[in-house]
Amino acid sequence: YWAYAWAGGTVLARYILDRPQTVAGRRVLDLGAGSGLVGIAAAKAGARAVIAAEIDRNGIVALGLNAAAN
Repeated sequence: YWAYAWAGGTVLARYILDRPQTVAGRRVLDLGAGSGLVGIAAAKAGARAVIAAEIDRNGIVALGLNAAAN
């Protein structure tokens, strides 16, 4: 599930980026983060802290790479 952006995650990330006040200054938990798309959007929108949780071994690697790149 980490190898492509889910429609729900894509829409949520876009929502957060379009309305940064929803996360700015807050702590965000991206549960079942996959590739980290939503968590990265939250960080870019000004979240105070982001925790991205994923249990899939490959997803964790992808999440780390995407977080470092963004």
